[in-house]
Amino acid sequence: TLNEQEIVISGNVFVTVLPSVCPHILNQSIRTLKQSYPQINVCLYEGRKHTLLRQLEKKEATIGLTAYLETEREIIYQFAKAQKLIIQELFTDQLRVFVRADHPLTAKANILLEDLKTVPVVTYAEKDMLVTSYIHLFNQSQQYLMNNLNGMMTAIIDNDCAAVCTQSFAYENPFIQSGLIKMLDVSDFNIPFYYCLLYNAEKYRTDAETIVLQQLHKNFSQLAQNITRPSL
Repeated sequence: TLNEQEIVISGNVFVTVLPSVCPHILNQSIRTLKQSYPQINVCLYEGRKHTLLRQLEKKEATIGLTAYLETEREIIYQFAKAQKLIIQELFTDQLRVFVRADHPLTAKANILLEDLKTVPVVTYAEKDMLVTSYIHLFNQSQQYLMNNLNGMMTAIIDNDCAAVCTQSFAYENPFIQSGLIKMLDVSDFNIPFYYCLLYNAEKYRTDAETIVLQQLHKNFSQLAQNITRPSL
């Protein structure tokens, strides 16, 4: 019989994630996995929430890393129940306002919700409950529409518009580190965003999927401890 050291865990693991999930943490998770389990291949899909849920439903992915608003909680839990998936809550994030570094609002000591009324906003072209939760706070007459997150970041840099992303998105983000984009602290802009993992029960999982889940949970738990609101 093979002893424990001779057992090799291998296989392809298909993971679907939101575009706003911190890319640094995802890369860190995959890099750590490859060091310990070189024969596990993580196949990563990126898509909006409806795409993510559809991939899980069609079994195109077996692990989902998503997030939801308080108003979407019941939808996510009903989906998980219908698909016989387990939900593992990770951490509560916050939506934040991002602008280019020389935007006029960055010079204000105290930014209020009313200050956003004159600011154009860039969002995904396809509106969902997330966009609806904040779009009314901005100048909708000059709205920019993009179909991906990189396009939104480029729109911020090239224009005086703002974008709304999660606070975790800013963690070790190259746009932030390069000084091109700044995260604002807006008084009373309080929209919590709840991150969670969706996956099969243990008896339906491969060993490789269990290893990937453990690594994702570990790294995103560490991320939650590193997220702090910037001081004014």
